This record gives sequence, structure tokens and C-alpha cells, in this order.
Amino acid sequence: MIYMKNLKTYLFLFLLFFTTICFSQNVEYKGMPFVRNFSAKEYKGEPQNWAIAQDQRGVMYFGNNKGVLEFDGENWKLYPTPNHSCVRSLAIDSTGTLYVGAFNELGYMASDSSGKLNYVSLLNKLDEKDKKFNDVWKICITTEGVFFLTVDKIYKYYNDKFSVIKIKLLASLGFLAHDRLFLIQEDKGLFELVNDTVVRLPHTSHIYSDFIIPYCDNKILIYNSKGFYVYNLDLIDKKTKAKEYNDKDYPPSIIKKVSLQAEDYIRKNGLYSCAKINNNLFAIGTTRGGIIMFDKKGDFVQLVNKNSELLNNTILSLYVDNSNNLWTALDNGISYLQINSPITRFTELNNIEGSILALIGYKNRTYFSTIHGVFYLPEFNLKNANKKYSVLKVENTNFAFWDFVNINGRLLAGGSYGIVQINDSIAEEVEATNSIYSFGTSQKLSNYLFLGLTSGFMSLEIDTLNKSKNIKFIKRHNFDEFNEPIRKITSDSLGNLWLTSEYNGVYKIDFLSDNDMKYKITHYDTSDGLPQLDYNFVYNIKNKMFIATSKGIYKPIRINKEKEFKFIRDTSFQSEFDTIGINKIDIDNKNNLWANTDFNIGFFRKDDNNKLTFNDTVFRKLDNVYDFYIDSSSVVWMSSAGEQLFRYDDNTISNYHIPYRTLIREVKISSDSIIFYGNNYNDYIKKGEYFVKQSFEQPASLIPTIKHKYNSIIFSFSSTFYENTRGNKYKYKLEGFDKKWSSWTEQTKKEYTNLPNGEYTFVVKSKNYYGIESIPASFKFIVLPPWYQTIWAYIFYVIISFFVLRLILKVNSKRLVAANLRLEEIVKQRTSEIRQQKEELQANSELIKSVNRELKKKNVLITDSLSYAKRIQDSTLPSHKLIKEYLPHSFVFFKPRDIVSGDFYWFSKQNNKEIIAVVDSTGHGVPGAFMSMIGNTLLNEIVINEKIYTPAVILEKLNLGVIKALHQEVETDDVQSDGMNISICCIDKEKKLIEIANADQMAYLIRDCELITIDADIFSVGGNFSRKIEVSFTNKIFNYKEGDMLYLFSDGYQDQFGGDNNTKFMASNFKNLLSEVSKQDINKQFDIINKTFLEWKGNTRQIDDVLVIGVRLSS
Repeated sequence: MIYMKNLKTYLFLFLLFFTTICFSQNVEYKGMPFVRNFSAKEYKGEPQNWAIAQDQRGVMYFGNNKGVLEFDGENWKLYPTPNHSCVRSLAIDSTGTLYVGAFNELGYMASDSSGKLNYVSLLNKLDEKDKKFNDVWKICITTEGVFFLTVDKIYKYYNDKFSVIKIKLLASLGFLAHDRLFLIQEDKGLFELVNDTVVRLPHTSHIYSDFIIPYCDNKILIYNSKGFYVYNLDLIDKKTKAKEYNDKDYPPSIIKKVSLQAEDYIRKNGLYSCAKINNNLFAIGTTRGGIIMFDKKGDFVQLVNKNSELLNNTILSLYVDNSNNLWTALDNGISYLQINSPITRFTELNNIEGSILALIGYKNRTYFSTIHGVFYLPEFNLKNANKKYSVLKVENTNFAFWDFVNINGRLLAGGSYGIVQINDSIAEEVEATNSIYSFGTSQKLSNYLFLGLTSGFMSLEIDTLNKSKNIKFIKRHNFDEFNEPIRKITSDSLGNLWLTSEYNGVYKIDFLSDNDMKYKITHYDTSDGLPQLDYNFVYNIKNKMFIATSKGIYKPIRINKEKEFKFIRDTSFQSEFDTIGINKIDIDNKNNLWANTDFNIGFFRKDDNNKLTFNDTVFRKLDNVYDFYIDSSSVVWMSSAGEQLFRYDDNTISNYHIPYRTLIREVKISSDSIIFYGNNYNDYIKKGEYFVKQSFEQPASLIPTIKHKYNSIIFSFSSTFYENTRGNKYKYKLEGFDKKWSSWTEQTKKEYTNLPNGEYTFVVKSKNYYGIESIPASFKFIVLPPWYQTIWAYIFYVIISFFVLRLILKVNSKRLVAANLRLEEIVKQRTSEIRQQKEELQANSELIKSVNRELKKKNVLITDSLSYAKRIQDSTLPSHKLIKEYLPHSFVFFKPRDIVSGDFYWFSKQNNKEIIAVVDSTGHGVPGAFMSMIGNTLLNEIVINEKIYTPAVILEKLNLGVIKALHQEVETDDVQSDGMNISICCIDKEKKLIEIANADQMAYLIRDCELITIDADIFSVGGNFSRKIEVSFTNKIFNYKEGDMLYLFSDGYQDQFGGDNNTKFMASNFKNLLSEVSKQDINKQFDIINKTFLEWKGNTRQIDDVLVIGVRLSS
């Protein structure tokens, strides 16, 4: 009895264990793929879609209740069948021809001569008795032909002819796998169509088949209510195909039952469609539960349904496109799944609350925190797969947590009110502290936990004798030296801690004993090489310290034996990162160094030059990654703003360089006339009026010749990269018109107007958000010349020109004869007049000679007078010797236009100050010289006699003196408007000071190759304007440095005409000249200024007096 009881107990426990194993069906949920949905409103068709196909160019087609839908990445088009029936099936053969099956309708799509796609019906090739077949449920294409499958007939289309195969099986339940057509029927087994004969496969008579899925390695997967079976076609292929197979000729092992993790879910939700994604991944579409994906071992991989953004759970068709992504035809809409991406995501649909602040993996579970608490990703139960997958909240975590730490096998979270320990799904408080930003541990002080607080730094000593499940601390130590936010704590290989201050650089704590009480703190800031005080995150990567900064990655280098450091940029990284902010780095199990930057997340790999280059291609679809965590299996978890968590698994191999095409989809002229509808074809293969084979290149018959009056053309284009069509960018060029490619743009249209006649080729290419460029598209066309530039117009012009020229010659011949006669008469008359004039000239010759002798005498007297006037004027100018005595490093470049000058300079040494002036009087020559005499006299009176040394006051006194001397104070009709533009400067060498005032004449000061403009007041000295208002001048004071150059000048130099184009020298060139010579010796400056002026003027007349004075200021 006891034995029987024990047996029953063991049996019960075994059954309980077996039931738990078989029915728990807990699997890892790896997140949702990126999904893009298309509603009926967007594609302008009916909600229900039945079939999918993709042509060689990458254009997608969908069988819709309204007809055939076409999508090129930008635009949708609808092609109805002649009877406007529902399109149930689509398939494309090796030539690119798209075959269509509908209700009592079958045919294909082909292009007309303008590249416009049309539906071509094949009903006319059927006998009348075969034209009623209801729906074409499937189209299967093999090397033997195109098979249209209806309920009780198979229509085989080969060499443009139909043959009808009548069978008793359910022909609509045909399946294509490994280029073979299989058929099924209840209670009769599995059949293959071989040479138009239906043959049952061996060992299948007892198998009721509902569905056949193309499997790996020349196998098929058979499904029925009892489960899944793998059928090995290789065992049949080894024998000659026969019209009938005998079971005894084949081993029973040809078919084996297999188990799928998601088998119960598939059975419960009804299998309706399938797709082989690759040799290791398969997808099943259900009638009620969305899409299940599994690998060749039968293990669950992913579930996608309405809970993960799919529009509808009824999957009528699945299709793997050229990029290995999955299209779904739904009972309500169309969805596109990026299953080729190694990135999946969790969003607010999974009940994520708030932006994620920190991430960690612990005991095969992923935890993360937000301002609302701590959450984790639970296991996924396939029995409840129709329910929404939701993250779960750890109990007792109702506030913000900023960091996690796994210490001594315990998971701790630090937040606004201290530390909690997380045990599975429950949190228990273990230490109340101020708000915690970060955790840290030391390799040297392993029994301490260090806390970076929002205002301070703390250590907690762990109770190492504690045996309970929760951690305990026996002592806390506040480091009073810190009262600022500590964002990160990192231990180096010696156990010393590096602290990241939020706003004040980096701290290093060297522990001097085996406890936390003896230590040395070193502070590092910008003086130690850090690029700025904030944004410095210290990391220990394989016992090497790195600092992620706002200017790339830095590293510490030791500068003395006291273990002091400075920080330098790590040049092993590509130079592009020298100006990019990096906030986190980490390394995975494959030695990839990961970094989160201001613009993206990615990892570094060494290039051919041994530089670490950044690879972020796959992550360009992500925005604003905040943090990342690498778990023990090298899966990277990333958080971003907007309640999103991303999972990156590089075991999902993605090829981002799969070629894709840019397509020219429409070409218009004159805004509304379409000359190309977007489909190139092979113009050698034609059926009737249609071209049935697609081509990537533009055929000769599609090269249009456009009349000149229609020389405005519009191109519309698209890209067949579907992952993010809004992120595709385009670049184009019109060869024969554009000199270079355009910039990248998101626009999908380009218009050219008023093109001249000629041959053109429009070329366009696209770039996706991975930075991969497409295969370009081109369109060649010819614009004819206008009628008046045609060959017939030129012939007409030649003929007309011949007759006009002949007429002109004839008229001119007559006119010339008459003119010659008149000319002879005029010559005779003029000869007589010349004789008479000669006699008169001889009589007047002596008189002219006498006058010339008198004029020469007067000219000598005038010149002598002007020369004497010049000597008088020169005597009033300060001598160069005098100027050089007090200003030894100076030059005077003075070139009057005439003998006497309106420009003059003035100098005086008064009261240990040198006063120098450059004056430009109104006019030049004699009038200007008189003005200079007045100015010189007044300056002597004001400075020497009245002892006035302030430049602004000197100008004001001079202004009053000129007005009085020229009687300008009374307004009369003949009042003089003459005046002076003047710069006057007082140099105080003791104080190293210059005072300067400028009347409508600026000056320049050059210091350390930098030119400083000393602006002038708008008033001149004297003149109408200065007498009408009370004029005051600005006194400007400058401290000068040894070696500064001061330039005073009139406007004659910069206004001089010359050069190759006889233009003014201009102020800008004058500035550049002074800047260039300012460092030269003072005599060299004079030579260069003189030479430049003479070369510029050349043979051109000098238009004004020229005066330039340069002084190198010294003590």
C-alpha cells in the first residue's frame, strides 16, 4: 500500500512537472519591430488586401478588393481589372512581368509605348467554356509555366498559350515551395503537380494537410490540426520523378513530426499565410492573432499583432521584399515590418511611464527606472500572447531612481529618498539618504558603497557578516569637502575613485589606507586640460581611464611622481570627434567600444590607418538616445526621450548595403502633358501594343523629341528604400545644362524651364538615412530648336539674303557712279580754294611766329613766379630734419599735383609734446597754396603763441580763424565755401599717449598687425556748413605700445586713378597696403608707398595733391 501511495505521489509530481514544462510556454519577448502602416485612406483603395509582389525595380504591388495597387515609395496608384473585381493573387516571373488573378479574370500588367502600366486580360486566350472559374486564389510560377489556381481547375500559361488541368483536388489550396507546386486535399494526402499530372507524395496518405510552408534545405513544413511535420524532398529528388510514388520505395523517415514553441498559439488563432524570411527564420500569418515568427529549430522569435502597432490581426498574405523586410496584406490595411533590423523597441504601448533614466541587467532580467519608479521586462507567455505585453513595476518604487548597482549579488537602486534593494519584483528600503545621482565601488575598498548625491558625496560600509538576503550598512561617512552634484563615480585599477562633478570638473580620491577615513582629494579643471568644467564623464575601460567630454574623448597622463595628472585629447579616435560631445562609453564582450554622442549612438572599430572610426549606421533611425547598457550577452539596451526603450542584438545580421533604386516615375512638359509614365521596358519584346518585359534602362523608343515651345519639363521621382521614405534625400543633375549635382533635398520633383535646344539627360539618385546611395535613374530627351533655327529656316535665310544682297549691290552701283561725278567737280573746286588758302597762310606765318615768341616770354615769367611761390610755401613747411629730430622713426610722402600745393603738413615741439598735422585744403595749385598759407599761419598762432595743445580745441580755434580770414561769418552771394580737412595729433612720449582730432579726415593706428580706424568728425574746418552751426570736434585719446604705427594722410593717394582698368586706388587697397608695410623699417615703408603709387598711376595724370605721414611711436 505504501509503495502504491508513493508511486501515485511520484506520478502526480511528474505529471505536474511535465504540465508546467509543456504549458507555461514562457519565452523572452524581444520587443516590437519598427512598423509602418498604410490605411485605405492613404492608398485610396478598399481596406481588404489579398496578395503582395515586388518587381525587379523594387516597386510594390498589392492585390486589393478594388484592383491592383502600386506603391513606389512616394505615390500609390490603382489599376482596376476590366470587371472591377477583387484581386486575390499576384506573382512576378523572371522577366519582371506581374501576373494578376481576380474573379473570372486573369492577366498581366504591361507597359504601353509611353511607359504607362496597363492591365492586359488573357481571357481571350481561353475557350468559352473555361472562362467561368470564379476567384483565382493563387498564382504559382515555376520553370514549367504560370499556374492560375481556382477552386477546381488549374490554368497553365506557357509560351503564350493556356492548358487547363482539371482535378478533383482543392486546386485553390496550392503552395509553391522550392520551385515546385504542391496541392492538398482532406483525407487524401499531399500531392505535387509533375508534368501536368497530380502525383501523391509517398507516406502522406495518412496526413491531412492544411498548409505547406517552404522550409530550409529543400524541405517543406506541413501543418494540420495535429501539428507540424517536416517533409524531406531530397529523398524524392534522388529518384526519377514518376507519375506515381510507392510508399515502400521510400523510408518512413521522409516525414517527421516536429514541435514548435508557438504551435498552440498558431492552432488557436488559425494559420492563413506564411513566408520564408531566410534559411533560419519563418513567418506565419494568422486569422486572429497577427504574425508569429520562429526559427528552424521551432523556437519562438517574435510576435507582431495589434498590440505592437499592426493595423489588423488578420494576415491574408506575407511577402519578404528585396531588403529582407516583411510586407503584410491585412483584412484592413497594409503594414511594413522592419524585421531585417537588429533593433526592436518597447514604447508607451508596453506601459512604459516616463523617460528612462537608468538601465541594468540582473538575473536574466532587464530593469530600468523613470521618475515614476523601477520597472522590469517580464517573460512572455505564449498562452496569453493575444494580450498586450506590458512592462511591470517593481513594488514600493513610487519615486525617481537615477542609478543601479549590483553589489555582492544584490541589486540596489538609488533615488530621491535613498537606497532600495530589489528582490525579483519587490523593493525594500535598505538605507535612507539624500537624493542619489550615482553609485560607485572601489577595487581597493570592496566593502564600501559610494554614493554621488545631488549635493555631496558619501560612503556606506557594508556589513560583511550579514547573512540575510538584504544588504546592511554599519557606518556612513559624509565627505564634507563636497557640496555639489556628483553625476558619476568610477574606480581605477588601483581602487582610487574618479568623481564627475556636474559643473566643476573632475575629482580624484586616493585612499591612503584600507578604510575610507584617510584619503587625498585632487581637483582637476580647465587649467589641467579639460575642455570645460561641465560634461566630463570618467570611465574605466579595461583598466584604462577615459574622459568623455563635450569635445571628444580625453585621457589622463601622469606629469609627476606625486601622481598628478593632466588631460589630453585621445588621438586614437578619428579627428571628427574632436568637437563632438560624448556622454558615455562602454565595451562589449566582442571588444567593441560603444559611445553615446550628441548626435547618435554607435561603436568604434579600427580602420586601415589604425584609427578608431565610429560606426553608427544602424542607429541613425533613433532620435535622442539618453543612455545605454550592455548586458552579459552583448545585447545593447538604449533609452531615449519619449518613453522608448530599444534593444540591439547584433546576432540579427543586417545588410545595409543591399542595392536599391531611384526611379523616375513621371515626366511632364508644359505642366500637364505627361510624356513618360514611369516604366521602362525592353522594346524588343512586345505582345500586341504592349511591352511585357521590364528594363532598368530607358529604351530608344522612349527618348522623346520635344518641340521648342514645350521646353519646360517636370520630373517626378521616388526611392524604393521603404524603411523611412520621409528620410530619403535626393540629388539630381541635368547633363547638358547643370554644371554640377544639386544639393541633397527631400523634394521629389524638379522643374526646368526655358531649356535651349539640345540633347539632355536627367540623372537622379537618392540616399537613405543610413547614408547609402541608390542606383541612379536617368532620362534622356531632346529639345528641338525653334522654327527660326531649323535647317529649312536657314536655307530660306540664305535665299532671301542672296536676293537682298544682289539688290543692294545694284542700287549701290548706280549711286557710286553718280557720286564719282559729283566728287570730280568738288575736287576741282577744292583745289582752287587750297591754292588761295596757301597764299594767305604764308602771309600770316610771320605774324604767328611773333606771337609765339611773346607767349614763351610770358610763360617763363609765370613759371618763375610759381617756382618762387613754391619756395615761399616750402619755407613755411617744417623741415624733414626737424621732424626726424623729434620723431626719428617717421617719413613724409608729399607729392603736389602742381608746382604749389593745397595739401600741407605742420609740426611743432611744445612743452615736451610733439604736435603734427596733415591738412588737405580746398582745391590745389595756387588757390590751394593760398589756403595752406592761411592754415599754416593760424596753426602757428594757436599752438605756438596761444599755447593750446589739445587737438580738438586747436581745430575749433582754427575753424573760427578760417571763417574770419575768408569773411565766411556774413552770408552774402559771393561768400567763400573754402575750407580744410585736417588730422592733428599730439604725442606725449612720457605718458605713451596720443591725442588726436580729425576734421572730415580719418587716420589709422596699426598695432600687432591689427588696423584701428580713427574715425573723423563730419565737419571740415571752415566752409558753409561749419559757419552755420556751432562746431565742436572730438578729442580721442589712445595709449600706445612701443612699435605702434600712426598714419596721417589726405585723400589724394586713395583717389588716384590708374591700374589696368583706370580705376581709383580705393581706401580698402590703401588699408591693405599700410597693413602690409607697417612691420617694415620706416625708410622701406616710404620706398614701397612711393613705388606703389608710381606703378599704379603709370601714365595717368595725377588728379590731386598726395600727402602721407607715418610715425612709429616710441618713448
